[in-house]
Amino acid sequence: MKKGFPLSIISILILSCFVLLALGSINDNKKIADLVANAPYAKDNIDETEIVVLNIGDTVTYEDWDYKVVEVETHTTIKKETARGIYVVAIIEATNNSKSPRDLGNFFRVIDKEGRTFNFDSSASLAHHQTFRVDTWHYSEIGPSLSGLLPYAFDVPEDAESLRLIPKDIKEEELSEVSPILLTESVK
Repeated sequence: MKKGFPLSIISILILSCFVLLALGSINDNKKIADLVANAPYAKDNIDETEIVVLNIGDTVTYEDWDYKVVEVETHTTIKKETARGIYVVAIIEATNNSKSPRDLGNFFRVIDKEGRTFNFDSSASLAHHQTFRVDTWHYSEIGPSLSGLLPYAFDVPEDAESLRLIPKDIKEEELSEVSPILLTESVK
């Protein structure tokens, strides 16, 4: 038997573990997207354990942040950035409840009623910040107990409906405590 043979088997086993973890993560994200896409509105009569969709102006607490959407805009272009579909820009007021400065960064994603997930567009968000002079860019640090007003742009197709904002890295078991926020019923 060759010397490198046991190392090759160990390498293959480790690689297989990483592949299985990645596949599990993809399935978890799909399941979360489906749950959020089908969640009822807060105004509906619901069970307290269900995921509830909140409205613009409602505050959500997650990972030592309080945040709420204060306004939603749509644009086909922002400065020199052109959407493939339509930019839906959520203006988010966020308060840092931790004991140290930090930024929100790539914190949010949007899910539509079909369960499609859209990550935020950093370039369009920066262009919006520079063009409209919204208070804070998403990579600017916000000090402890301080708030910032941040634009988050999402490039979505024109047929997207019932767009719901949630934290990007949320886990399924946290969904009953961290509600999605309805950005818009339709971008048309």
